[in-house]
Amino acid sequence: MAISSYVCRSMYPTLNQVIQYLNRPQLEELYRYYVGSVRPCLLLAGVPALTPPTRLAFVLSASGDLEWNPFQQV
Repeated sequence: MAISSYVCRSMYPTLNQVIQYLNRPQLEELYRYYVGSVRPCLLLAGVPALTPPTRLAFVLSASGDLEWNPFQQV
């Protein structure tokens, strides 16, 4: 598992490396996807998912390190 994880992380950029290039409409769409699809799916699967921030807080946090991601608990 550790080797597979290392290979994937070295081959593909992380979300925090990519998110800085998204514009506001793209960030808002990502937020809607996370809140409307990903988080409910995780909750139905029994995975605890942190409460999402407001859309504005999510968009503003994307200028630095993204503070909320529903996959954090997985």
